[in-house]
Amino acid sequence: MNVHLHQISAKLQKVVHTLIVLDNASWRASKRLQVPRNVRRPHLSPYSPQLNPAENLLQYFKVKFITNRVFEITDILKEAVLDGFNKLAKSTERIKSAGKRSWAILTN
Repeated sequence: MNVHLHQISAKLQKVVHTLIVLDNASWRASKRLQVPRNVRRPHLSPYSPQLNPAENLLQYFKVKFITNRVFEITDILKEAVLDGFNKLAKSTERIKSAGKRSWAILTN
């Protein structure tokens, strides 16, 4: 996470600030993180998947490609995950719609 935060910071000008909204995974909230001055990390409320668009994609992914299947060996599971990921990555409209919230409208 430290490397990721510093890569983001390095891409920004020192006067530009960025907001990275995160869930509460322990490794994203570690006190050992060295957070650059131009990066802020507000965390989502616990148990609030409706605020995290990735949760929608994960749910779709599991239902569409993994759930209710039996995988005899891990290689077949890995292949199914990779195949599902590749199909999802090509579905840009689905990815966009997963991130939309009708109640979250930005205005000037």
